[in-house]
Amino acid sequence: MIQRLFATGMSLHSAVGSIREPRARERVRRAVVSLDETVLEIRTSIFDLQASEDAPGLRRRLLDLISELTEDVPVAPTVRMSGTDNSVPEHVGEHAEAVVREAVSNVVRHARASGFVLA
Repeated sequence: MIQRLFATGMSLHSAVGSIREPRARERVRRAVVSLDETVLEIRTSIFDLQASEDAPGLRRRLLDLISELTEDVPVAPTVRMSGTDNSVPEHVGEHAEAVVREAVSNVVRHARASGFVLA
């Protein structure tokens, strides 16, 4: 199923250049973006399901960390990740967690932001 969504997005993406009417071209472009986001969400769900609860992957650990740090504050984070986390060495994952913790903590404590994007 995910391959069909990906293939459909690629097909539409290649057709965008040949669409002359600007509104139609923009609608197809937005559809491609939506398909890309859907494929990414499905892949994220698959990766989350593959990680066991005893040893969650880096993706799950980062999402849990961000959720924990923003739980009682009026900040709405948006998180975007791509790729697999099973190829990230443990020591790199530990550094990533420390960096994310510091960045999110700074936003919560100092920025007075209502939201932020972590990509």
